[in-house]
Amino acid sequence: MKHICMLISGICLAGVACAAVMGPTVNPDDQFRFFWQLGPDHYEQARDAGINMIIETLHDSHWWMLNGKARVKPSAKRDLLPRMAKDGVDYVEKITLGVGARRKTEYLQTSAEGKPNKRSVEVGRADFQAWAKDRLSVAADEVKDYAVIGVHVASEIRDGSKPSFSEEYAARCRAELGYEMPKDITTSRLSIESLPDFPADGIVEKNYRPLEYLVWFWKFGDRWNAFNGMVSDIFREKLGREFLTIYDPATRTPPLWGSGGNVTHINQWFYAEPQPYGMSFIVSEENAMARGRPGQRVFAMVQGITNNDRAAPPKMKIENPPAWKARTKGRKYITQPADLLREALWMAFARKTDGIGLYAWTALFDHPDSGKGFVYTDPTAFAAAADGFRRVGIPLGPLLKAVPERKPTVAFLESYVSSILDCRGSMGWNYNWGDLVVAANLAPYVIYEEEIEKTGIPDSVKVMIAPDCPALLRTTAEALKAFRARGGVIVASPELAAGVEADIALPKKRVPGRLVTPPCGAGQKLSMVRAPAL
Repeated sequence: MKHICMLISGICLAGVACAAVMGPTVNPDDQFRFFWQLGPDHYEQARDAGINMIIETLHDSHWWMLNGKARVKPSAKRDLLPRMAKDGVDYVEKITLGVGARRKTEYLQTSAEGKPNKRSVEVGRADFQAWAKDRLSVAADEVKDYAVIGVHVASEIRDGSKPSFSEEYAARCRAELGYEMPKDITTSRLSIESLPDFPADGIVEKNYRPLEYLVWFWKFGDRWNAFNGMVSDIFREKLGREFLTIYDPATRTPPLWGSGGNVTHINQWFYAEPQPYGMSFIVSEENAMARGRPGQRVFAMVQGITNNDRAAPPKMKIENPPAWKARTKGRKYITQPADLLREALWMAFARKTDGIGLYAWTALFDHPDSGKGFVYTDPTAFAAAADGFRRVGIPLGPLLKAVPERKPTVAFLESYVSSILDCRGSMGWNYNWGDLVVAANLAPYVIYEEEIEKTGIPDSVKVMIAPDCPALLRTTAEALKAFRARGGVIVASPELAAGVEADIALPKKRVPGRLVTPPCGAGQKLSMVRAPAL
């Protein structure tokens, strides 16, 4: 087995043979089993559980982001790299420039009121592009003579992104769309009630102005997809070879192709409480996204944490509370219970992915840092994950990576039109309708409107489930009518666009116990609410 040289800010570590030859991995046929950040004190436990890749930041990313050069932290993490190479554990460097750049206030998006949007950078600005390229080039130059398995280009960079009311953004809109940016659209998703000219049958054309504008915003306008591609391209050009590039959370957008730009792998995480089988639906959504970029592959990640308020409500009085209860006061997250973590991993094993990962090591291991953010409350949780990796992930990893998904018979429509014009759908969060379909053992094939427009509804599909679709593209509506005409069955919620007829109605009230994404107004902050009981 050939080991690759591990990288830390361009320094080739002593004791590890370095060569300018790219892997892509020390285990090319195996499935990745990874930790998304990991404390060095627990490396051996992770390795012995079957973890073969770690995504971590080993340099002072904020210093690098602000000053243009790396300042390596002498740390136990860096000292691990020779051992990782010897053990066949891959390393991915995590780039945090996209989030860290929010500290550069001169690059922030501009709100409709002319104030900085502190939650997002306007990455399309020429001065930001130059600044970012310079810093990324510095990082790439430092690693070009060494081998590295990959780069994690960005994470959670679009949560607060909105149309920017800067002159440069307005000029891009004018040049690329051919008209002035709509000044009355101040957020990235709308509500039908805010659209006086919305058609009564819920069917719109692609050039319906609010839709056309916000599709452009999500795919091109805010430039985040292009930024991710820029990170990937700079490293590829400087290194002159291919390697992994990863972006997450890839489906925290309307269901439109292109999230993450040209990265090789997209990732999405999942909170297993209270319905761990929903992990399978997360993979279905990722597959739908990846079909927009042939060859792009999918990772799935299970959160090692759960919400303290739901799992162990602080105000709930119980007899003989566990010892850890006192440590959770004021803390938002505690360890994911072992049984839920185990089931979520099993659902991930059941799907074709390139890798399965874990997050929240301070909640999965007893460590001094536990309690500062996440609280370690279940000593059996990581043991349950390790058992799954040893019994399933390690012996069957190559098989799980290679075996194709079965032909779909049940499709699940995710409409970008409804997402953008009425704030519908999952946006990458746990979704009760998706969980319900998985619980019914229907193996849903998530399908986007762009896929329907490009290649149609697969011939093998017999049932189309369409919740949360009050607005549809005309081409989607016509495809659904043709689907019914050939004998297909449409199962939809009552608010289905009036221009399409359903065969079976979903209940008005949703599956109990799950969080759902409600419709939101043009100026309303997206939030999560408890679903009502059936």
